[in-house]
Amino acid sequence: MRIRRKRIYKKKVVKKSVNPLQRWFGNPRNLLIFSISALVLIVLLSSTFLVKGYLDRRARSRFNGALSLYTAQRYTEALKDFEGIASSLGGGRLKTLSLLYAGNILYKEGEYERAIETYTRIIDSEELRPLVLYNIGKTYEAMGRLKEAEDFLNQARRDSDPMDSLLSLELASIYERMGEKEKALNLYRALEEKGEPLVRELAAEARAGIR
Repeated sequence: MRIRRKRIYKKKVVKKSVNPLQRWFGNPRNLLIFSISALVLIVLLSSTFLVKGYLDRRARSRFNGALSLYTAQRYTEALKDFEGIASSLGGGRLKTLSLLYAGNILYKEGEYERAIETYTRIIDSEELRPLVLYNIGKTYEAMGRLKEAEDFLNQARRDSDPMDSLLSLELASIYERMGEKEKALNLYRALEEKGEPLVRELAAEARAGIR
C-alpha cells in the first residue's frame, strides 16, 4: 500500500511598508494629536512675540515722553510716568532706567529715603551698579549720614574704573567733613599722580587746612 505524503506549502509573508511618521507616532491618531499641539505652540509663541513687541514699543514711547518731561524739569509728571513704566509689563532695560531717573527726581525733591529705596531696587543691575552705588552714597551724604555715604562710594570705586577719579574726589570731600584729613590727603595724592588738573588746587587747600 502506497502512502501519500501531504505537501506542506509555506505561506509567503509579505512585509507591509511602514510610513516613517507611523514609526514615530504609532498610529494616525497620535500624529493628529502631535500636529494640533505643535500648531497651538506655534500660535502661542507668535502671539507672545507680537505682544512683547507691542509692550516694548509702548514702553519706549512712554519713556521718551517721561524723559522730555524730566529735561523740562516737570518732575512731578515725569516721576509718575517713570514709576508707571517700572511697574508695567514690557520695557526690559527701560524699567531699570526709569527707576534710575525716578530716584534722581526724588533726590532732587529732597525725598531722600524714597530715593534710596528706589535706587536699591536696581542695585544688582550689572550695567548701572557703580552709578547706583554712587547715587546712594550721594543721597546719604545729603542726609548728613557720612559713614553710609563713605561705604557706598567705596563700593562704587571697587566696581568702576571710569568713575574712579570722580569717586575719589567725593570720598576725599567726605573724609574732610568727617575730620579724617589723612585719608583725604592720601586720595588727593593718588589723584595728583594720575595728573588730574583739578586736584592740585584741592590738595594744596587740604594741606593748608583751608578746606
